[in-house]
Amino acid sequence: MVITLLGVYAAITLDTERRRKEVAIRKVNGAGVRQILWLFVRIYIWIGGVKALLAFPLLYAVLRWWEQMYAVFFSYGFRFWAGILLSMALVTAVTIVFRLLKIARVNPAEAVKTE
Repeated sequence: MVITLLGVYAAITLDTERRRKEVAIRKVNGAGVRQILWLFVRIYIWIGGVKALLAFPLLYAVLRWWEQMYAVFFSYGFRFWAGILLSMALVTAVTIVFRLLKIARVNPAEAVKTE
């Protein structure tokens, strides 16, 4: 989970730094923190959904294969999968929002001046 969060933080940092001038121009034109957050969040919701659609069937197959090697294995059901999904989504969302709030509060003049 820590490796995933480091990857997400690195990706959001690169994305926000690359789009720093765009965010500054949007702020000058009147966009608020909510609009800037939504600009980035909708992309990461889409990426997270696709990631979950790919990862969960693979994890399910691995657990089925691993289960066959043991006589007693834990019972995984809907709550197990929902718990994994919710915990990863929550921790990832907190990581992304932390970085996005930082970029949304940047002074537009400073951002354009550094370009």
